[in-house]
Amino acid sequence: MPERYISSALRNNRRLPTIQGTLTGVEAAIHDRIWNAILDRKLRPGAKLHEDMVGNTFGVSRTIVRKVFLIMEQEGIISLPLNRGAFVAVPTPDEIKHLFETMRLVMPHIMRSLAVTLDDEMKARLETHFETDQEQDQRVSRRLAHEYFILLADVHGNPIIAGLVERIATRTSMALTLYQDQMSDWHPADYGRRINKAIMAGDSETAIKIFFSSLEELEKTLLLEGPDSTFDIGSILSAGEDTVYPKARRSSKTRTRRTKAELEGTKKKRSLVS
Repeated sequence: MPERYISSALRNNRRLPTIQGTLTGVEAAIHDRIWNAILDRKLRPGAKLHEDMVGNTFGVSRTIVRKVFLIMEQEGIISLPLNRGAFVAVPTPDEIKHLFETMRLVMPHIMRSLAVTLDDEMKARLETHFETDQEQDQRVSRRLAHEYFILLADVHGNPIIAGLVERIATRTSMALTLYQDQMSDWHPADYGRRINKAIMAGDSETAIKIFFSSLEELEKTLLLEGPDSTFDIGSILSAGEDTVYPKARRSSKTRTRRTKAELEGTKKKRSLVS
């Protein structure tokens, strides 16, 4: 079963406040498969999730699927508008600004605290995170960067702050799948290592400075428009670790031009006949 986290320092960790411990077995599998598909950019924000198709993929009833969807709504991953079904949540440009502002307020407190309270066990957890090769591909690098800040908050030990950071990191990751320029050369792995090195050395101010720099570089990669996409939810969720990217839908302008050309062609045919 795919895990929610890639980092071995966070794997099997379902004690973070926003991760509901009531999900086990196939329910947890549905949750994590959808979450991984979103982070791997197979399911885009705004995509409709059909209960029947998800249920058929996993061989479960709509009741079980609906339970998972309700929990994912609490986590901010799925939206459930009344009588309209389920959709992958869509972070707005304004929300992105708020997410970044909150991270700038919360993370310095965590880093200053960790720089003076780290014990050997805490250091070991942080070091474990970087045992995964973060340069192996951009997908892994992005996800580990997202998970590093969740790990810092978890190691810090305040469950309320940890839950807040987990939710912010979740929404930020979803926003990146929608708004980040795919051609950008943003490489977050180096920032994480440098932040971690500074915290380990007890130098919180350097860690904070690097963190702010990383957010500024990340913001430069955002294009606040998201493309539409079509997809097959059954294929995506049954594909396991294989990548199934959605096919881009024609833009409204393209459809308008095509319709106009067809109409002009029809007019020409009629004039020739007459």
